[in-house]
Amino acid sequence: MFEEGAHAETLLRRRFREDHRLGSKDRAILKDGLYATLRRHESAALLLRLGGWDGDRAPLALWLAQLVREGGLPPEIAAETFGAPIFEPLRDDRASLRAWAESTKPDDVTLLSLMGSLPRWLAAAWLDELGPAEAARLVSALAERAPIGLRANRLKTDRDRARAALAAEGIPAEPGALAPDALLVRESANVAGGRAFREGLVEIQDEGSQLIAAMVAPPPKGLVVDFCAGAGGKSLAIAPKLRDRQRLWAFDVRADAIKRARQRAARAGTKFVRFDVIPADGPLPVAPASAVRVSRGRAVLGDGTLRRTPACGRLLRGETGPPGKEEPAILTRAATLAAPGAGWCTPPARCFAQRTRRRGVFLLGHPGGGGCRCVELWGEGPGPRLWGWECLVLPPHR
Repeated sequence: MFEEGAHAETLLRRRFREDHRLGSKDRAILKDGLYATLRRHESAALLLRLGGWDGDRAPLALWLAQLVREGGLPPEIAAETFGAPIFEPLRDDRASLRAWAESTKPDDVTLLSLMGSLPRWLAAAWLDELGPAEAARLVSALAERAPIGLRANRLKTDRDRARAALAAEGIPAEPGALAPDALLVRESANVAGGRAFREGLVEIQDEGSQLIAAMVAPPPKGLVVDFCAGAGGKSLAIAPKLRDRQRLWAFDVRADAIKRARQRAARAGTKFVRFDVIPADGPLPVAPASAVRVSRGRAVLGDGTLRRTPACGRLLRGETGPPGKEEPAILTRAATLAAPGAGWCTPPARCFAQRTRRRGVFLLGHPGGGGCRCVELWGEGPGPRLWGWECLVLPPHR
């Protein structure tokens, strides 16, 4: 990962395919340990350097550092592998980091970047947007293990029965706070290997994506287009609302993503949904001005991807700023499909705070081109604790 810049999940799948000796429990332990290491690798590297580490065998050193930090491994046992007491500062990592900060007096951007294993441009954006105190709370929340978000598949069950099916497999789940079909699994669990998932009762999908799908609200008839659909998560969430006179057409330029979407659709028992690969430019298979709803997905980095991918090339090395230069062209292309008066739903990039503040996490377009305030969709129920802007914002630290 650190050397190739590959996505953690991609490397894990490759490893699991190559090594059949790993059972389901072994794989879960390996996966949880790896993600925990990635979430805090920058501060772990600093603590190791404070102990005299010279960068030797970095993947192993960072893995052992995480075990010392959170797994109860004694520093002296970890040190036997390297023949030096490099893990000693991890015995009390908070005290060691405080002492380092007091002696070196780092600026706020450096400190936040270090504590969150973030590129400097993102740390600077969050500090400017949120202020030091709230930015620190956000980074602290991102360092914790995130819950697994699930969606009960209304084509086969409802949330209560899906929750009972998971409980029967020993997987406790709790209802989500906003999306009506959302379930959250806070413990480590092999959801994808369970019966409820294999039978299509639940799909892995975070609550924010489920809310985007709810915003689309297909009218009684007409075509819905999911542009940049990826692996089809939001399309599948919209599908239970479709009836005989409604259709959904999902596009993406990536053939592997569309292949996964078709596999997921077959498992979910989805009807009235079609998935197709489209060229990066040129004509689209849908006639212009024919869609009554256009849902614009995003292929940019969210905070989860950022945490799981410590070597996102030039982006995470700080050699460039946030992606998004292609946005106007993509939106213009998708806009050609919208019929007069069609509704738009497009989520701005979630981890880019400045853009989020201006537009919110979700933006539903009115026919006139303006935004739809979240309170118009859900009323005042969830309240000011979740949104103070025109749109819904779901930060993990609140």
